Amino acid sequence: MTTENVIWAAVLDQRGLSRTAYLFRVGENQMRALIKQVRPHLEDLGHHPEPIPARLIDPSNLANYAMHATAAHREGKSTH
Repeated sequence: MTTENVIWAAVLDQRGLSRTAYLFRVGENQMRALIKQVRPHLEDLGHHPEPIPARLIDPSNLANYAMHATAAHREGKSTH
C-alpha cells in the first residue's frame, strides 16, 4: 500500500469505518498493523476526528456518504 493509502485507512478507522482492509484489498492483520503504526502520528499532529455519523457497511455506503458530505460541504451545510 502507498503511504497515502495507509494514512487514509487510519483516518477512516479513527472515524469508525471498520472495513478498511476490504476497501484497500489487503488482509485484516496487515491493515491492523499499518493502522497501529500510523494512528499515533496522526494523534501527535492533532488529528482527533469524530466518528462518522452513518453506518458504512460496504464501499458503496462510503461512496454515497462521501458524495453527500462533499456536496453538503460545498453548500456550507453540516453532515452531522
